[in-house]
Parts: sequence; structure tokens; C-alpha cells
Amino acid sequence: MNILERIHADFNAYLERFFTITPDILATVSFTINTDEQKAQFGDINSNAAMVLAKHVHQNPMQVGELIA
Repeated sequence: MNILERIHADFNAYLERFFTITPDILATVSFTINTDEQKAQFGDINSNAAMVLAKHVHQNPMQVGELIA
């Protein structure tokens, strides 16, 4: 398992606990974790998880993003 796969797995576990998302819902949603090649040396990553989860938790994506951060 490489570092991005590990981050993705840990992020999934965090979202499952924090938002009380069931594993079956997590299995139906797909989000990505991206790295910016120009900022790779800083460990910069981003994700579309707030946009994807907002519908399932019935909240504004901005609010979901703030909760994740």
C-alpha cells in the first residue's frame, strides 16, 4: 500500500466515524484524493469529498468541508 492509498483508507475511516456514514453508503460514493504536482514537495493534497458527501448528509458542501478541515 502506497502513501496515497493509506491516506485514502484512513480518510474513509474518518468520514465513516465523523459523519456516521454506513459502509454501504461509503461503497456507493466515490471521491478522489489529488496531489498538485507543483506543490508536491509541501505535501499538498485535496479531495472532492465535501461535494460528494453533502448530498448524503443533507448539508451544504461548504459546511461539510469546514467540518472535514
